[in-house]
Amino acid sequence: MGELVAFPDRLATEDVLDGVLVTDDEYQRLTSQRALAVARWQGYRSDVATVARVTRTVVTHHRTRSTAKAVLRHVLYVPAGGLVVARRVWEAKTNSLHQRMIRAAEATGDHERLLEWEQRGEQARERRHKHRMDMFRVPFVLAKALAMAGATLLGLLLALGVLLALADKDAGEILAPIAGVLDAVRWTVWAFALIWGPLILIAPWLVVLTLWHIGRTTGTTPAWVMPAEQRGTDGEPITPSIVVTALRDLGVAALRNKIKEMGDAGAAMLGPIRIAGCGVEVDVTLPSGVSTEDVQKRRRKLAENLSRHEHEVFITIPVAARTVRLWIADSG
Repeated sequence: MGELVAFPDRLATEDVLDGVLVTDDEYQRLTSQRALAVARWQGYRSDVATVARVTRTVVTHHRTRSTAKAVLRHVLYVPAGGLVVARRVWEAKTNSLHQRMIRAAEATGDHERLLEWEQRGEQARERRHKHRMDMFRVPFVLAKALAMAGATLLGLLLALGVLLALADKDAGEILAPIAGVLDAVRWTVWAFALIWGPLILIAPWLVVLTLWHIGRTTGTTPAWVMPAEQRGTDGEPITPSIVVTALRDLGVAALRNKIKEMGDAGAAMLGPIRIAGCGVEVDVTLPSGVSTEDVQKRRRKLAENLSRHEHEVFITIPVAARTVRLWIADSG
């Protein structure tokens, strides 16, 4: 047992104090700085473990993941809209669109379409050249038009002032219309200066909102940040069954009937599906009675059957007879 310590006499008449008798070992443990530090460290470690466990639970929760994806998706809409606008401007100022369509026509062997897009490209270059030449004359034409408009307006105001002076028999009325126009200009400048500051503050947000809308409606956003109901079937991997189904539903009666008659449901028509750049490539040997032209002229429908856009599917003719080579790009 520990040593008993007597309290001073002045406490004898007061209330009794509560206490606990401890042993020497317990006293050393309770008063030792090392023991207290170890106890504090254990408490800190317990707190850190609790925070880590709660953080892991919050981060891995499905609501947290869906919220983070939604925020990231809306943030990505802005650069996606910027890319769409940049691509549109680039295509409007250059012949990139015509060159792309020319390459597509060459790949499909459509010579008529190739000539058409070459003519369109030449016409577009001529229009841009004419527009650039007109831009050099715009300052002079604009200055001349402003001078003529100013002189005409001044003459009309003076004529109106003379009429007012004759009617009121007051020579001071001659310059009244001009003074009224100057007052209107002064108020217009004041109003514009008043709204200029807020307009400068709002303009960047309007630009961001416009890019967000364009990116949300026409831009390309990674599928993993999109909601499950909006992912659809775009970007699904190209498999033999998908290719055969797309060919069967192409609208060529002979091809559809031949596929139905095949014991392997048309799988024998396909060669191996190979990775080719940002897409896949596959050779299709058409059955007797189906020409390569029947498939080439239905490129858009074939692309849609493959859940792709028209510009994401190209059809070429390899060396092998009665064979078409399909190049199917990754979606987007």
